[in-house]
Amino acid sequence: MTMRNKLLLITDEISALSDMVQGMMATLDTTITITYEERHYSSYEQLRGFDCIIYTKSLKSLTDWLSKTEVQIPYFPTPIMWVNSTYNHDSTQAPPPRYHTTLLCNIALPCPAHTFRSVLDCVMNTWKNPHEPKRLRHGKVSLHFHSHGLSYNGQNVYLTPGEFNLLTYLFLLYDQAVSIDEIAMAIWGNKAMSFSSIRVLIYRLRKKLKEEVGLTLIQTQYGKGYSLAEA
Repeated sequence: MTMRNKLLLITDEISALSDMVQGMMATLDTTITITYEERHYSSYEQLRGFDCIIYTKSLKSLTDWLSKTEVQIPYFPTPIMWVNSTYNHDSTQAPPPRYHTTLLCNIALPCPAHTFRSVLDCVMNTWKNPHEPKRLRHGKVSLHFHSHGLSYNGQNVYLTPGEFNLLTYLFLLYDQAVSIDEIAMAIWGNKAMSFSSIRVLIYRLRKKLKEEVGLTLIQTQYGKGYSLAEA
């Protein structure tokens, strides 16, 4: 007898993304628990019964929640699929899923239902022993959720919430370049952050990493936006 997958959907009360997710999963043999308050799910015991967590709020909300959970990353018991909206990419050409860690991945909607399901299957099927450390890595660089820190070649840098959210977003996208508008929408859920304030955030973060650990991590792809450089 095949076991039904158990999923936790963390979303806003009114969410087009949540509606899309539930629509694409309607024909799957799954049990979905929906919550609007992720703070009710913070302990190992509360989370370990789920095969995957699908998170449709902003990236800022996600990193805020992960920094406050009782069970600390990298010893998280359940993989997380963060779902956000496409901004101006062709949603019919979703790239194959590639992960810095089996713990956390990203998919943008709308996309074909079969693409969403294949990414979800990949996340659950590649999930390894939850007791093995899993960090968000890029080359020699690692991000740490509870401390909001970055480590590189044995050196550590404390990041502000804005800096940490920016790097988390870029880590999830690998080498894909993103515009200022895409950064604002993904991290804060709207364009409330001005163009100039995000430019200043990127400039200061580049300067901090260069001065403190000699690292050039964010590159500009002219005409496309910003992405991670090799590290």
